[in-house]
Amino acid sequence: MILQYVIIMMFSFNHFLCSETLDSGNDILYKALFTNQWYNVRPDIARLLVPIMAVAKKPKRFTYFGGAVDVCFRRFLAVIKFSYSVFTLMKNIL
Repeated sequence: MILQYVIIMMFSFNHFLCSETLDSGNDILYKALFTNQWYNVRPDIARLLVPIMAVAKKPKRFTYFGGAVDVCFRRFLAVIKFSYSVFTLMKNIL
């Protein structure tokens, strides 16, 4: 049972790590686009950058339940703390 829990947590951690990497990459893209002098380039190129800038403005993260639950390290740590509490409670009761 413990081995199954560890394997599930490893897969969950990987999912949370991918979500955080996606979010940080989106932040880097957003900062790079807006600190770049995009307004000094040719108009046809600037026109192509506008939709990219609009999409990069919104944070990108994996979500569960149709966007109700964000996938982030804070949530992962909350799940770990809750699991530890449940295991401790079960250990004390049994």
